[in-house]
Amino acid sequence: MNNARRIRLALGLGLLLLLAATPLQVWAVDPRITEFMADNRSVLSDEDGDEVDWLEIQNPNPVAIDLAGWWLTDDPAALTKWSFPAVSIDANRYLVVFASGKDRRSSGQNLHTNFALRAAGESLLLVKTDGTTIASAFTFGQQEEDVSYGLSTLATSAEPLVGANAQARAFVPVDDSLGLSWAEPTFPDATWQTGPLAVGYENGTGYQGLIGIDTRAAMANLNASCYIRVPFTVAGLSDAVSLTLRMRYDDGFAVYLNGTPLPTASRNAPASLSYDSAAAADHPDGEAIIYEDIPISQHLDLLDEGAGVLAIHGLNALATSSDFLIDPQLVLTRGTFAEGFMPEPSPGLANNAGVLGFVKDTKFSVDRGFHSAPVSVTITCETPGAVIRYTRNGDTPTASTGFVYSAPVEISTTTVLRAAAFLDGYLPSDVDTHSYLFPDDIIVQSPDGAAPSGWPAGSVNGQRFDYGMDPDVVGPAVSPATLKAALQAIPTISLVTDQPNLTDASTGIYTSPQSRGEDAERPVSMEIINDPMNPKPGGFQQNAGLRIRGGFSRSLANPKHSFRLRFRSIYGKGKMDYPLFGETTPTDFEGFDLRTSQDASWAYLGSAKNTFLRDEVSRATQVLIAPGSRIRYLHVYLNGQYWGLYNTDERPNKGYGAQYFGGDEDDFDVVKTSGYPGGHRTEASDGTMAVGSGWHQLWSGAR
Repeated sequence: MNNARRIRLALGLGLLLLLAATPLQVWAVDPRITEFMADNRSVLSDEDGDEVDWLEIQNPNPVAIDLAGWWLTDDPAALTKWSFPAVSIDANRYLVVFASGKDRRSSGQNLHTNFALRAAGESLLLVKTDGTTIASAFTFGQQEEDVSYGLSTLATSAEPLVGANAQARAFVPVDDSLGLSWAEPTFPDATWQTGPLAVGYENGTGYQGLIGIDTRAAMANLNASCYIRVPFTVAGLSDAVSLTLRMRYDDGFAVYLNGTPLPTASRNAPASLSYDSAAAADHPDGEAIIYEDIPISQHLDLLDEGAGVLAIHGLNALATSSDFLIDPQLVLTRGTFAEGFMPEPSPGLANNAGVLGFVKDTKFSVDRGFHSAPVSVTITCETPGAVIRYTRNGDTPTASTGFVYSAPVEISTTTVLRAAAFLDGYLPSDVDTHSYLFPDDIIVQSPDGAAPSGWPAGSVNGQRFDYGMDPDVVGPAVSPATLKAALQAIPTISLVTDQPNLTDASTGIYTSPQSRGEDAERPVSMEIINDPMNPKPGGFQQNAGLRIRGGFSRSLANPKHSFRLRFRSIYGKGKMDYPLFGETTPTDFEGFDLRTSQDASWAYLGSAKNTFLRDEVSRATQVLIAPGSRIRYLHVYLNGQYWGLYNTDERPNKGYGAQYFGGDEDDFDVVKTSGYPGGHRTEASDGTMAVGSGWHQLWSGAR
């Protein structure tokens, strides 16, 4: 498993040791281990820059606690293996400890146990000061790379205890005679104004469509304060996970839950409140109409099954203000807490949603490649109970989309088959992609130029399309037998992605060819088929990012764009390990280009100069005398549609420099000329051209 997020730690206090700002008190609930990682490759680094195992301890109490004298161990037979120094955890916060074997126990520094965790599985225990009482423990099996394990919410649902337009009561006080009794659940409020939320008034324009209880008569020019009570009912609390207060307000408020003040959830409230208090600061109208989500899960213990009340002391900036708004919501999240894997680790923070395990990858009975006769493809998954879904048009199958697999898939024409397996509570399998290519079918794709199923019938954003092989070539110029043999004479690359990633007017990269950078990159499955460089049967597949590349060829009038493939960890492996140019050349690639005809183009300009030879001869000659961009000819398919003859273009970037010249990637400044609307410009694709850079020194010396 790969996780794109990487958390870097600085030395010193504050990042992992969450120290209490209040005096320590006796706590009611023991601290507990909530998350750990036994196969950390890239998620969390310690102060030495090492990726080591780690664990997280939660203080679930509303007061700070001290762990001095408590123990951690990975051996149930040796409970006093590693002891905590004096270290405190603030209320409802977390402490991260590195299970590195480095044995560091200095207060105020990152903590390291004297043992490491075994990814193959073992035990992890938190033991009280007596050295015998186990407060929290896990016995775990095989762990996944960069995936944490612990107490996670396996399923959640949001329940609005106080929803939009909930019935409420409001009162504008004239003195302090009520004290705080008005915030208690049992306070009699039958004589107060009643109606749906929100509470407030508007003398101009802005809030008038939101207000259900209008307090203008009692507040405007008279009082900046208003008391508000919103009753609610809690059906049960056994599965309560979190609590959130959502507020739209102008200008401030103090909040009470079942009579208890929540000062950390209040906004712009003065330290001391009276019946006519005003907000301590203004909350602009533009921000006031946007809900602010305020986590108050630390106060879940204030909820009781049955009736409750959310009380708000609403505060205007001035009694003379032209408007006022208080619009609360209270949302209870319910879920099932259980041990599970967390594909998105969160050391030092509340745990993300978890899964019980991982669905095994699907397996296809017939490998990708060329076929001359129909094939029957059986798809299997070793995970009991998993449901397999598949597609035949390039779309990514999901738990709710695609065909449910129930019998072998019969394939007799060129098809891109994608499948994944799903099981409730488990992380789905990766999507597996196999392209089945039938030369008899390929040479007659779109003989009249008609759009294939799912492809645009006309231009999109002005982008021109030209489908299929030219009927003037197939037959009159080249025999079908010769053409079919040619399709298999050199390697093939099949690119498969959801069709909108290519041709959607808003999100398609093919229909927005001038777009550049990561925002113009889409996920793609890349398969290399029929390649003599690959000794393994069944071809090669790897997920990557796909972009449009080039300058002049980016024109919307050009139906055949060039591509750039980038191998990044967000798609799977961070590099491609494949002998693209043979075993004697570098075999790991951060990416490479698929280059077609550029200025001299048959498809774009009808140029007779498009021989596909001149650039390649120049590149091959350069490779004979010095490092250069190696090329190979190949055929390219997009979602099963033949897209033409391309060649690889080994991209000379900083990774290329480190591979061929040695040294570190950051030692290289890579300069290129790029085509943009309005002309070309020289720029650094890696490194810099700034004064003092390696490039600038070379350029200055050569002038």
